Amino acid sequence: MKIIKRWKATIKKRGLNLYPVFNNPKLWQQNLLELKDKEVEIGIQKWTNKRTPASNRLYWLWVDLIAKETGEDDISKVHAKFAYMFLMDRSGPNPYVKSTSILDTIEFSEYMGKVERFSISVLNIILPHPEDLWIEYQKEIKSARKK
Repeated sequence: MKIIKRWKATIKKRGLNLYPVFNNPKLWQQNLLELKDKEVEIGIQKWTNKRTPASNRLYWLWVDLIAKETGEDDISKVHAKFAYMFLMDRSGPNPYVKSTSILDTIEFSEYMGKVERFSISVLNIILPHPEDLWIEYQKEIKSARKK
């Protein structure tokens, strides 16, 4: 099932009743109006934050670096290999590889940790972190100013 709308709410209790308090009640009402007279399926699950664009950019920087260091021309092959190694879901009768796009921040962080440990222990490649890139950037600026 494709999720069309996603709302964030906090479940509150008043007396014996539980009810949702939406972070953006106007948007909630607007979206409900769009679905007026349509059958809908409603599910409730704990809210999770999806991976951040910054962590995704870092991941693809790592994949690109690993591809270059290992002589692989196609970064999507490197990505697919890591996904197969670390995101295989064998919990059901039909195993499948999870997409990184559905991972929440905790799952994506754990996945990146596995990629990094594999990179260091098996490939002998040390991957950069944002703070490393910032230090290098500062060095380049100082070097450019001296010229």
